[in-house]
Amino acid sequence: MELEDAKPLTLPEVAKITPAPPGQDHTILLALSNDRALVTVSPSENFDGPALMKSGRVGLLSDDGAIDLFADTSGIRSDGLLRQTYAGDIDEQWAVWMETSSQNMFESNWRLFAQNINGGQPILVAAAEDQRKATTEYLPLVGGDPFPRLSEGLVWWWTAHEQPDGTFQPRILAADPAGGEPKEMLTLGAQLSPVTGGVVAVKLSEADEHPQTGIVRIDTDGSVTDLVRFTQDTEAQWGARKLASSGDIVAMTTEDAVLVMDTSAHPIAKIPIPNDREVWDLDVCAGKVVFTPYLPEDGDQVVIYDTATTTLNTIHVPKAETENYCAAQRVSWTQNENNWTSHTIANW
Repeated sequence: MELEDAKPLTLPEVAKITPAPPGQDHTILLALSNDRALVTVSPSENFDGPALMKSGRVGLLSDDGAIDLFADTSGIRSDGLLRQTYAGDIDEQWAVWMETSSQNMFESNWRLFAQNINGGQPILVAAAEDQRKATTEYLPLVGGDPFPRLSEGLVWWWTAHEQPDGTFQPRILAADPAGGEPKEMLTLGAQLSPVTGGVVAVKLSEADEHPQTGIVRIDTDGSVTDLVRFTQDTEAQWGARKLASSGDIVAMTTEDAVLVMDTSAHPIAKIPIPNDREVWDLDVCAGKVVFTPYLPEDGDQVVIYDTATTTLNTIHVPKAETENYCAAQRVSWTQNENNWTSHTIANW
C-alpha cells in the first residue's frame, strides 16, 4: 500500500482555530471530543517578548468559537513560576491536562490536572516533585515530556522517577481523575496510548538511555502482555517513533513506515513513508489512522487509513504542519499560516 495510490478525500469542515490578531490571546488545541475541543488559552503578553508573562488557562471550545474556561490553576501547588499547558485529553466525562513551569530541555516540572466537563473545580492529580526525593533539585526529562491519556475510567501518564541510588527511570502511572493515589502500571515504559481494556505502551530497558524493547498492552488490573518485541539488530528500523491507538487498533511509526495492527499484534497494514518526509504525529480513532507525511515548506497532504474498508485517502492541505487530533466522529489537521499554526476541525 503506497501513498501515491491513495484516493483524494474532502471532509466537511465544522470549525477552525486561526492565529490570533496582534494583542489578542492565542488558542491552542489540546484534544478533540465529538462536539467540543479541549484548548489552552495563552495570554497575548506571552507573544510580545522573549519571556513568559502570564500563565495560560484551559477550557472547552465550541464550534461557534466560544470558550468556556475552567478555573485558574496557577495557584494550585505553585512553585512560584509561570506555567504553560502543553498536552491534554478529553472523553465523555473528563478533561485532563499537563502544565509545566519548565522552560528548558532537561527538566520536567509538570502538574497533572483533571476537570469534570459537567462542572466542578480542577483537581490536582499528581505533580513532578512526587517522583523525586525532597533533596533532589529537579526531575529530569527521562522518557520525554509526560502526556496524559484517558482510558477505562483512569488517567494514564508516564514520568521520570528517582531510584534509591539517585538515578532516574521512566515509569507509567494511572489514577482516578477524581482523585486518589497514583498506581504504578509499568516500571519501565513511555509513549502510552488508549485501547479497550487499558493502554498500549513502549516498554524500555534498564540500560543507559533506556532503549526500547517492544510494545506492550497494560490492562487496568496491572497485567502486562507483550505485543511486539524489538531486537538489537532491528531496533533502528522497528523502534516506535510514535505510538497511537484506539479500541482494538494500534499504529506506530518506524524509520520508514506507518505500521497498523490490532491489539493481538496481528498485522493490518504497512504504509511506506517517502525518504524526504517524516511523520511527527499519529492518531487513531474509530478504526481510522491519521497522520501527516511532513515535508517542510512543501507539505500538502494529510493521510487517513480506514481499517474497516482498508482504504487509503489523502486530504489536500497546503502547508500542512505536523499535528493531528481525532475523536470518534472528528479529525483535525494543522497548517502554517504566516509562521503561525491554524487548526481545522472536520467530521469524518
